[in-house]
Amino acid sequence: MADTGSYQQTNIDQQIQSPQTLIIIGALMALAVVAVLGLENSGWRVFGAALIGALAGLALYHTSFGFTAAWRRIVTQRRGQGLRAQFLLISLVCLISFPLLQYGSDIGLPTGGFVFPFGVGAAVGAFIFGIGMQLGGGCGSGTLFTVGAAHPAW
Repeated sequence: MADTGSYQQTNIDQQIQSPQTLIIIGALMALAVVAVLGLENSGWRVFGAALIGALAGLALYHTSFGFTAAWRRIVTQRRGQGLRAQFLLISLVCLISFPLLQYGSDIGLPTGGFVFPFGVGAAVGAFIFGIGMQLGGGCGSGTLFTVGAAHPAW
């Protein structure tokens, strides 16, 4: 009878030493550092925001939720599920944030809106950004998604 114990241990060692595992361990360590520093320096709100952001990112990654892919799918495949999900998220954010902006001070939260006018410089910058992203093969969010998905060969 063959001894499978050493094979299983070798397989586990290879999984632990894979680039994806090392990236995930590094990301978890960085999250822990950010969360603890936020807690020590700014209080529980920054600590909670770091954890909520990490959980939201994990959920969006595992559902393959992406903004550009949904728009591409509606044009190429006539599938609108991703756009419906985006509009649902936008609606939920509006339902939560607009009342907070209006009545936040009544419940002890100092809130206020900030409006920055969109000018010619922003339009030219957006156009140059679009050209650069086409030449570069992806935008910042797509690159962050690829790196966050632990694809080191990218």
